[in-house]
Amino acid sequence: MAVGVFSVSRDIFDHPVVGRDPDRFRAWLWMVSQACWKPAKFNVKGKTVTVERGQFVTSVRRLADELRWSKSATHRFLTRLKTDTMIETESGTGQIVITICNYEKYQLSPTASGTASGTASGTGAGQERDTKEEGNKVNKKREGKPSPKKGSRLPEDWTLPRLWGQWALEQKLTEKQVRDQAERFRDYWVGVPGQKGVKLNWQATWRNWIRSAVARDAGYVNGSSHHQRTASDAIMAELRSEDAAKAARTLSTAGRPPRPDERMVEERRRGAA
Repeated sequence: MAVGVFSVSRDIFDHPVVGRDPDRFRAWLWMVSQACWKPAKFNVKGKTVTVERGQFVTSVRRLADELRWSKSATHRFLTRLKTDTMIETESGTGQIVITICNYEKYQLSPTASGTASGTASGTGAGQERDTKEEGNKVNKKREGKPSPKKGSRLPEDWTLPRLWGQWALEQKLTEKQVRDQAERFRDYWVGVPGQKGVKLNWQATWRNWIRSAVARDAGYVNGSSHHQRTASDAIMAELRSEDAAKAARTLSTAGRPPRPDERMVEERRRGAA
């Protein structure tokens, strides 16, 4: 935190940009309080930055945090200040060097006692500490969070790699079947729209594709054989049923006189012959 004092003109309360808005008023006073009273050097992400009198180093993120604004609101405020020639900015290394215009007009001269050591040393040390802390936070975030893997789409001119094809042959597929599956695999995934067509590991996707094809073909073959056996069994059962019925009729007529209806049928048969 900066220590010491700074001067402000009494007519600031009537200023058209910051005088009538409490949030802007506080933001402007905070920026003036951060300006160095005399030149100072800061370590910004491993680089030495020299800041002149009336300047300070910050970033949009730090400004937004200090002012409790969103980044977009902070950007708009800085743009308004630059439009009204209240500040000038220089960007670099992810930081902003802000110059308070007319700083010399309102602040005490460097020869004044008491204020020099307070504002210059306090502001400089505070800014350097804040800058280092912010840089350390960024580095820790980068080190602690590995960058996520990004998927990719299957190229339209994709061809089956040799090792992938050998693996598919080991799954009891013929070379023709492997070629057919490769064409189906390419045509299907090239045509899938959006994120559904993005995969992290295309080799694993190919293996799953082949496993599904093998399982599907095996189920089809087994189902057809079962259907054929069932049909054959039904036909044989029907034939056996007819033979049993015929044999039963033969046994029922053996050793007894024929019935009138049976004699009539037999006589008609003979007459027809």
